[in-house]
Amino acid sequence: MNEVWKQPSVSFEAYRQMVGQEMGVSSWHLIDQKRIDLYADVIDDRQFIHVDPERAKKTAFGTTVAHGFLTMSLLSVMSYEVIPPVAGVTMRVNYGFDRLRFISPVKSGSRVRGRFTLTEATLRKPGELLSRTAVSVEIDGEIVVSSSEALAFESVPERLVVIGAGYIGLELGSVWSRLGAKVTVLEYLDRILPGMDLETAKDALKVFKRQGLTFELGARVTAVKIAGKGAKRTATVSVDGGAAIEADRVLVAVGRKPNTAGLGLEEAGVDLDERGRVVVDANFATSAAGVYAIGDLVAGPMLAHKASEDGVALIESFKGVAPRVDYNLVPGVVYTEPEIGTVGATEEQLKEQGVPYRKGSFPFSANGRARALGHTDGRVKILAHEQTDRILGVHVIGPRAGELVAEAVLAMTFGASSEDVARTIFAHPTLSEAVKEAALAVEGHALHM
Repeated sequence: MNEVWKQPSVSFEAYRQMVGQEMGVSSWHLIDQKRIDLYADVIDDRQFIHVDPERAKKTAFGTTVAHGFLTMSLLSVMSYEVIPPVAGVTMRVNYGFDRLRFISPVKSGSRVRGRFTLTEATLRKPGELLSRTAVSVEIDGEIVVSSSEALAFESVPERLVVIGAGYIGLELGSVWSRLGAKVTVLEYLDRILPGMDLETAKDALKVFKRQGLTFELGARVTAVKIAGKGAKRTATVSVDGGAAIEADRVLVAVGRKPNTAGLGLEEAGVDLDERGRVVVDANFATSAAGVYAIGDLVAGPMLAHKASEDGVALIESFKGVAPRVDYNLVPGVVYTEPEIGTVGATEEQLKEQGVPYRKGSFPFSANGRARALGHTDGRVKILAHEQTDRILGVHVIGPRAGELVAEAVLAMTFGASSEDVARTIFAHPTLSEAVKEAALAVEGHALHM
């Protein structure tokens, strides 16, 4: 009988902190993380075993895969056995690479059978213009455009390629799709809406596909070339490992960065951080006396309502009121059809942080008002702390999600529990009843399921 040796899995969070210290990326945002079970191959002459080298080759440790992005991989040993058995063999993890090594000699050609876990994570610098492309895409404002020009097309493009499946890319892509354009969305990651609750993003992907949008995930754009003259100009978008895509317009929607260049901030003595944002204290004061900064120029979500709250807090501070804007409770809304609203922690964040939680969700297909409106796609999802029941995150996809998530922001601002919401009386028939039902579902007590 073969003997099996076991080694505890290496903590990915500890590994991430180690990489952060070495590479200065400890404050980067984790936007995607996944774990995959893999199995070993034959040992080679150097006492290495190789685990799925083709996959690992694409996600090697410390590789900056695009501007502002970093992909890390960690291979952990769960269990393994050597055939034929060899006593006293120890396996060592080579962090971030596609192979493990035996410290004690094992006969070359021996078979290794075991289970390993490959953890892959993608991180990004917040606040920067994040290009999900292998090369810089030049925006000419006519054929290759930003979101500003995409709001003012003189006619509906027959073929529109959208680079980036974030908020803006999906909003504008879905609008032009409803107006008749054939829309193809290219996203570097293997999911849409990076940073959003993954289950909610998957629900959204299904809805958008049904609406006719085409998605190519895991697609890295390598070139965008414009050909032709005048009104007959078109673009060809090249994707690494895929077929080129012809388009009449290309929308580059990969994020924004603080517009601090050319303002003379350095000359004025205003300090910037490593991401180009203005450094401010708790009162929004910069390093230069009498100069303050708010909104997209400083840390926090780059959203209009957040900037507005910054401004109010700053003015109130001049009158002696202590400013307080909780960036953890800034709602995000994707203005697609259906809308997507989110606030607080995602399931992935809670799992990564080791926070115990319970989940309740309720579909709009079981909500009377949604059925009467004929808009039954989506659900309300509530995440609450397992011990305290305090609401930690709320994610909504469905009709009027942007309005419904405001209820969640209000509840979370006052530290409400899911039971508090569940025991609140909601008018019937309303879409907001789905929020109450999701809160009831945290305890498994939804009424209309």
